[in-house]
Amino acid sequence: MDLALCLAAGRRRARLRQRHRDAGTARRLPAVTGIAPVLVPVTAVRRVLLMVGAMITHVRHGSAAFAFLNLAYLAVAAFAAWGRFGPFPA
Repeated sequence: MDLALCLAAGRRRARLRQRHRDAGTARRLPAVTGIAPVLVPVTAVRRVLLMVGAMITHVRHGSAAFAFLNLAYLAVAAFAAWGRFGPFPA
């Protein structure tokens, strides 16, 4: 593989890792600080959509084991979204 392609792939992976960290922080910080707690379920729904896209990508690239790992992350995010959007008090 060409060196430029390897470097570009590494940069893409680094950006994706940063997005995952940002999503995790955005999901917890509003609930902890009490500032705009409506962002918690919104980011949980965004995380669900991100995990669906990640599962599709992993299946297309032939790594179904990672798709099952993303399914676990999806379940946690869906549980958080359901708990925050549900009829329960915050």
